[in-house]
Amino acid sequence: MAITINGSGSIAGVTNLTTTGVALEDAALTDPAITGGIYIGGTGAANKLDDYEEGTWTPTATAGITSFTLQSATYVKIGRAVTVTLYVSNISGNSGSSLGIGGLPFTVATGEYFTGSFDSASDGKMGMMRTLNASSGFNAYYPNASTNLRTNYLGTDLGDHIIGSFTYFTNS
Repeated sequence: MAITINGSGSIAGVTNLTTTGVALEDAALTDPAITGGIYIGGTGAANKLDDYEEGTWTPTATAGITSFTLQSATYVKIGRAVTVTLYVSNISGNSGSSLGIGGLPFTVATGEYFTGSFDSASDGKMGMMRTLNASSGFNAYYPNASTNLRTNYLGTDLGDHIIGSFTYFTNS
């Protein structure tokens, strides 16, 4: 939908309106809402921003541990990009299985993988989180200095908490 203003038309809250543009320096915009998206830097489909959202999500223990206390888990979604943060403590039920966490707020894009880092207070063993293709979870790894390859982070490798973040893309 386009708005065209001719002559001396006016819009509530906007001053210095001209037929060639709007002078916003005197305008007071409070909670404007744009439906359908906005084009930034061009009018092509790749320039359209049609979603911004922030909130909380509920991580779940899927492998390597059975429970934890949720301290915080937030996300910000801008277009297809989702940035999540995670802080859980009082981890229990640690097993020798590879660590897995589920419950991401949006499904990871099909055919794509993303990584981020985390701290677990486990004698300095920092980890890497890696999303799972087209799923709502991630697995954990750490660098293996002797092989230069990643090694599965096991539930038994954890300390008493996990703090981390990463950004991934979703199809929605």
